[in-house]
Parts: sequence; C-alpha cells; structure tokens
Amino acid sequence: MEPLSPFMQTQIPRLLKRFCLVCHAEDCCMHYALKRREDGEEISKELTLSLNAFSHEIHVSKFYPELYRETRCRYLSAACLFLMTQHFGHYYGLDESWGLYLDAEPSVFEEFYAKLQDFDFHTEQSVKVGTLAVRGHYVPFEIETETVQLV
Repeated sequence: MEPLSPFMQTQIPRLLKRFCLVCHAEDCCMHYALKRREDGEEISKELTLSLNAFSHEIHVSKFYPELYRETRCRYLSAACLFLMTQHFGHYYGLDESWGLYLDAEPSVFEEFYAKLQDFDFHTEQSVKVGTLAVRGHYVPFEIETETVQLV
C-alpha cells in the first residue's frame, strides 16, 4: 500500500474534523452521506460508488458533495472523494488492478477532476453527449477507513 500524500494527510483530517461520512451498502453499491459534526445536518446524500466487476472498475455514479455551500471548505471535496474511494476499495477488498470511472461535463473535469493530483484521471471519448468519460486507476493507500460509519 502507498503512503498518503502530504496534501491528503492535511485535508482528510480537516474534512473529518467538521464532517462525518456515513454509508450503507447494497450489493455492489455503496451510498454515502456527508453530515456536519456540529449539528448532524446532512450536507449531501448524492454520493454513490458502485462496483462493476465486468469492466473491473469502481464507478463513481454520483458525486455531489455540496461542500461549496459551506464556509472554509476549499479542497475538502477532493478529500471526500479520496476517502470514499479508499473506504470502498477496502470494504470490497480491491487491489491496484481495479480502475476508476465516471462521466463528467468538460467544465467539471477541467475545474475539478483534472486538478486532483492524488488520482491519475484522464479523459476518453464518451458515448453520452456533452460529457467526458473519465478514467483512472484505483491505488490502495495506507489510510484508516474506520472513520466512515457503516449504517
């Protein structure tokens, strides 16, 4: 397993100090919710990862963490996605042979996914009009995922 980057060593504790990530599993799908620690209010429930055994990929089905609505949350969406993929991979016992896949609008890819240095995202032509097929590799990192509450 790889050690965490200095960026994630800083941002994941920042995320978990203010928010908690809860999830529940349904077959090969994991639904996550992000809640404020101070009042328990749910910030986002549009966070879903699924396992596609046929293509040997983790599919980021939904990723709308809504953190932009909160104050002082710069970089926390990156930490949230990273923590989710690591939790998912650990839960299903995945190794580095697995990939990551998602569809994104070109502007969202440029403004968010392309800037994530802890992922190796690249684009391919998508079958969906107006979106990009975004692919990368899943890399297991040395991270405690017990902080994600399974409900």
